[in-house]
Amino acid sequence: MKNRVYFLLLLHATCLLLFVSFSNYIYAQEAPQENPALTNDTTIVNKERTDEDNEDEVKEQQLRKKYFENMHRAKPGVDWRNIEAANNFQDYLQFQQMKITAGSYANGNLQGNWAERGSNNQAGRIEYADYDPASNKLYVLTDAGVLIQGVPDSSNWHVLNDRLRFTGEGLKVVPRGTGNRLIITAGLTTYYSDNNGLTYTPSQGFVFPVEWGGNHTEQIIATDDTVHTLYCLAAEWDDSLWQPLYYLYRSTNKGANWTNIRKFSEGNRHEVILWAPPGKSFIYALENIDGGSTNIYKIQGTQTTLLNSAPALSNFTPLQFKGIIENNKTKLYALLASCELYSSSNLGKSWNYINTIPNAPVEAVFTVSPVDSNKLILGGIPHCYTTVDGGQNMSLVNDWTDYYNNVANKLHSDERNIYFFKRANGTRFEIIVCDGGVYRSDDFMSTVHNIGLKGLNAGEFYDVLADPTNASWLFGGTQDQGFQRTSTLSQPGVVNFTQVISGDCGHFQLTRNNQTLWTENAGGQINYYYKSHGSLSNYDYTVTGSFLPEVGWLLPTAAVFPATKNQIFIAGGNITGGDGSHLIKLTGGTSSPYAITATQFNYDFKSHSDGVGGISAIGTTPFNINKIYVATEDGEFFYSSNAGSSWTKSNFTGPLPWYGYGGAIYASRLTDSIVYYGGSGYSNPPVYRSTNGGATFKNISTGLPSTLVNDLIANTDESLLFAATEAGPYVYVVADKKWYPLSGGIAPVSVNYTSVDFDALTNTARFSTYGRGIWDFKISSQPVIAVASE
Repeated sequence: MKNRVYFLLLLHATCLLLFVSFSNYIYAQEAPQENPALTNDTTIVNKERTDEDNEDEVKEQQLRKKYFENMHRAKPGVDWRNIEAANNFQDYLQFQQMKITAGSYANGNLQGNWAERGSNNQAGRIEYADYDPASNKLYVLTDAGVLIQGVPDSSNWHVLNDRLRFTGEGLKVVPRGTGNRLIITAGLTTYYSDNNGLTYTPSQGFVFPVEWGGNHTEQIIATDDTVHTLYCLAAEWDDSLWQPLYYLYRSTNKGANWTNIRKFSEGNRHEVILWAPPGKSFIYALENIDGGSTNIYKIQGTQTTLLNSAPALSNFTPLQFKGIIENNKTKLYALLASCELYSSSNLGKSWNYINTIPNAPVEAVFTVSPVDSNKLILGGIPHCYTTVDGGQNMSLVNDWTDYYNNVANKLHSDERNIYFFKRANGTRFEIIVCDGGVYRSDDFMSTVHNIGLKGLNAGEFYDVLADPTNASWLFGGTQDQGFQRTSTLSQPGVVNFTQVISGDCGHFQLTRNNQTLWTENAGGQINYYYKSHGSLSNYDYTVTGSFLPEVGWLLPTAAVFPATKNQIFIAGGNITGGDGSHLIKLTGGTSSPYAITATQFNYDFKSHSDGVGGISAIGTTPFNINKIYVATEDGEFFYSSNAGSSWTKSNFTGPLPWYGYGGAIYASRLTDSIVYYGGSGYSNPPVYRSTNGGATFKNISTGLPSTLVNDLIANTDESLLFAATEAGPYVYVVADKKWYPLSGGIAPVSVNYTSVDFDALTNTARFSTYGRGIWDFKISSQPVIAVASE
C-alpha cells in the first residue's frame, strides 16, 4: 500500500500548486499605552478602535499581500507558489522514505535535537473547520495550511500534518463505514486520508489546462445520500475565453475520483458558491455574473437545472451563500463582501435587501441555523453579530476589546468562518474560527468558550529574539496576537507566552547592553521597553515618507553598535515626508519622557536602485561599528565603511537580468571581511557570500532549493550558518561549502520559517515559523572550526 501511495504522490508532484493564504486580513495598528506591567498576567494593551481604523482594513490587507509578494520576487512567468509546492512535496516524499538517524544532521557533521517551544496558549489564525460526530473529533486548518485535530469540549489538540502545506477551502470529513475519510485540498491537488492524516493519497480526475491563471480547488461539500456524494468547485483558466471560470466536479467514491460535470460562466473569486441542504441528496449553486444576473441552480447527480435568474446582486464582489429548508420551504441568504445581506424565499427568482452588518466588518462571513431560518451569525473584522429575525436587527456578541480582559470567555475579533455542528447525541453547538484560534458556543453565542488556550500551537511568528544574558527570557512578534514574551524558556517543553500588546509585531532589537527591547508594529510604528523594570516608554515613533519599503508593512531594523547605545537602525521612508528610501537612526531616551528621536542619512537607496527598491534588509556587526550593510527590494546590495557617510554598491557574480530580493544579511562577528546575503531564490541563487566586506559576492547555494531566505544567523564560532526559509530550516556547513536540510523529519516543513536567532547561552538555533510557533535546535556536537577557501 505504501508503495502505491508513494507512486501516486510522485505522479502528481508536477501538478501540485499551493496557494498559501498570505492575502488574508491584518489587524489595524494598535498603539500601546503607558507603562503596562510585564508580569505573568494576561493583561493586553490596546487603544480604542475608530471608524477610520475599520475603513483602513482593506488597504492594510492589500499592503500585507504586497509585502509577501515583494519578498518572493522572481522573473515574469515564474510562480513562486508552484516552486514552493514542489519543494514541499519533494520533502514529503523524502520524509516518507528516509531513514532517520536520531540526532544526526548535515551528513553527520552536526548533532543536535529539536524541541517545540510555543506558544502553548496563544493560538494563531484558524481559517476552516469540520466535525465528525461519530468520533467527536473537530478538525481545523490554520491560515498557514496546518491540519490540527481536537475535541470541541476539551480541546486536546494535536497536529495531523507537519509535512504537507494545505489550503483549506476544500476541507471535508466524510464517514467511511468504520472511521472517516479526510479530504483536503492543496492548490491543484485534492488529497484523501483514511488513517487520520498519517498518509495522504492524491485524488484522480482533476484536469487543469495550465498551472497559472489563479487555478485552484476552492470548495468541497457533501450531500446526505447513501454514498455521501461530493461536489468540488474548482477555478480553472479557460484558454478559449482567456479568463478563469468555475468548473464543477462530482465524486461518488468519497473523493478518490472526480468527474467534471459542468462549466459555469463566471470565474471571479467567490462569485460561484455551493450549498448542500442537510438531509438532501442535491445541492444548490449560486452564480453571480458581473453585469448580468444572479442564477440559482439545483444540482442532483450529474444533472444541473437552472431554477431562477435575477439581476446580479453585485459586480466584482465576492459573496457567501447559504440557506435552510424549514417546513418544506427553502430560504436562501447571500452576503456580499461589502456586508449587505440579502434573502430569497422563491429560490432566487428575486432577492430582498435586508440589512448591512454594523461597522462594515472586513471579509464578512455568516452562517444560518439549521433549525431556524431567522437565526443567523454574522462576523468578520472586527466584530461578530447574531440575529433572531432574519437580519432585520443584529446584536453584538461582544466588543472586540472585551477579549483582552476575558480571553477564555469573550470572542476574539476577526472571525474567518462560523459553523453549526451537531453531536452524535443530537445536541448542537457552534464553532467560530478566528485570528485568536477556535471558540465554541452551546447557546447561539450567548456565551462563548475559547477552546484554543492550550495546545493549539499555531502561532504565526514574524520574529523571535532571545535575551543573550538570561536563558529564561524570549520575545516574539506575531500576526494579530502581537508582542509576546515568556520568562519560562529555561523550562523544558512547550511553554506559555504572555501577550503584551495585540496587533502585528516583528523585527525586534535589544540595545543598551540588552536592557532595552525595541518592537515594531506593522506600518513602521516603533515602541521600546525597559527590560530591567518591565515598563513601556510613553512614546512611540512612526516612520514617515511617501515611499515606504516593503510597501510599509514590517520595516527591517538592525542594532546600532556599540551595544551601550540605545539606538537602532530602521528602513525609511523619509523623515522629511517626501519620496525616497533612507536609512534612519532612532535614539531612545533613558529618562522621562523617553522620547524617540530620528535622524536620517542623506543617501537615497531608492534612487540608487533604479528608483523602485526600498530598503529590505540591514546588517551591522559589533566587530566593526563603522560597517553598515543594506539590501533593497530589487536585490541590490550596498555597504558603508564609515558609519553611513558614504555608500558603495556591490557587484554580483551571476546571471542577468537580476530578479533578487534582499531578505537577510549576516555580517560576521569574527572578521571584517565576511558577510552573507540571502533573499528570493526563484530566479537567482538564494544565498551569496562575500569575503571582501561586501565588494563582491559569490553564490553559495549548493544544497538549497529555489526558495526565499528570510533570515540568516551563525553559531558562535561561525562554522555553521542557519537559514530560515520558505522551504524550511537549513544549515550551511562552512567546511563543506554546502547547505543541508535541518528538519530531520521532526521540525515542521509545512510552514514558512520567518526568522532564526542563535542563543549562545544554550548553543541553540531558534527558529520562528508562520503557523507552527517557535522551534529550537539545540546543538550537542558541531564541526571543527574551518573556513572554506574560495
